[in-house]
Parts: sequence; C-alpha cells; structure tokens
Amino acid sequence: MAEVKVRKLDPVIIKKIDELATDKGMTREAFLRAYLNNLAITKDIENVEDKYTALVNLLAERLEQANDVIERNMILEEKLLEILQQN
Repeated sequence: MAEVKVRKLDPVIIKKIDELATDKGMTREAFLRAYLNNLAITKDIENVEDKYTALVNLLAERLEQANDVIERNMILEEKLLEILQQN
C-alpha cells in the first residue's frame, strides 16, 4: 500500500480530526483513511445517482405516455361499444 503524509497542518485542525475520530471510536489514521476513501469515490457515486435520476425521469415519461395511450383506447372502446349497441 502507498503511504501518504500531510505536513504543516494547523494543530487546531488536528485536534478537530482527533475529536471526530474519537466520536466514531476510531483512530486518527483509520478516520482519515475512511474519509479519503469516501472522498475518492464521491464522484463515482454522484455519477451513478445522476444516471439513476435520468432513468427514473425517463420511466416516468414512458408511464405518462402509456397512460395517455390507455386513456385514448378506453375512449375508442366506449365509442365502439356505443356504435355496436346502436346496431
């Protein structure tokens, strides 16, 4: 595994990171590793969410179109039944 070092961090920032890690029951290193892992995949997750949203929107459009077709067919069916009943 690669090693990453960060130098010259403000002691206040380090203290805050330590507090956040402690609150989660983690060491500073484990906390930062998890945070960096999440940071690295955030864009991928956003891309998946965007694709999912686009798919949901497309499906909603298709459902509306299908509903319109069903409504038109029902109207045609009613007219056809009226015509058949008149004969």
